[in-house]
Amino acid sequence: MIDRQAIIDVLIKYVTALDQKDWELLAEQFTPDAVVDYSAEGGPVCRGRAEVVADCQADLGALDATHHLTGNFAVDVQGDVATSTSLVQAWHYSGGATQLMAGGYRDRLVRTPEGWKLEHRELRVAFESGDQSIKGR
Repeated sequence: MIDRQAIIDVLIKYVTALDQKDWELLAEQFTPDAVVDYSAEGGPVCRGRAEVVADCQADLGALDATHHLTGNFAVDVQGDVATSTSLVQAWHYSGGATQLMAGGYRDRLVRTPEGWKLEHRELRVAFESGDQSIKGR
């Protein structure tokens, strides 16, 4: 249960970092060689922590606000490796326009000396609505 909660904390810190535009906190959630696949929403497959952060900055940095909600966590810990799935709703706001993305993440995390870190993250989009022009992608 301790590992499960620590992993959920990583997943919550990820969305918190996005909404607060705290790029250092975002970077801390990933291994240096992490791979993140945002292709389901038209984004890239990012390779390495620096590329993940740069992509999120480029996509969300100019927006007036974002609001990410994540939940329905399913976590399976096998020693020093864990897999998880979770759902996400992401509201994006800019200049009076809003855009909503709903979907989920499929993750692989590893235990490091600094705690659990995301090693691989894949976004799956269920639907999007609203003004698509405000998205960075």
